[in-house]
Amino acid sequence: MIQKNSILIPSDKSGVQIVKVFHLYKGFSRRIAFFGDFVKVSVKEIKFGSVLLKKAKPKGLLIRTKNSF
Repeated sequence: MIQKNSILIPSDKSGVQIVKVFHLYKGFSRRIAFFGDFVKVSVKEIKFGSVLLKKAKPKGLLIRTKNSF
């Protein structure tokens, strides 16, 4: 279960280390996102030579969580 302002570690190879969730899709009053949902994130930390820049706002897909599904 992911909420707004959650700090996440992405699992792709774009060079991004930490992102922060700031918008959940599927309704204006939505508070929790689950496995398979789209979220809007903001890039907070990157590695040197990354494809994305800091403060970029890409769309993300939740593919794994600590909680069992």
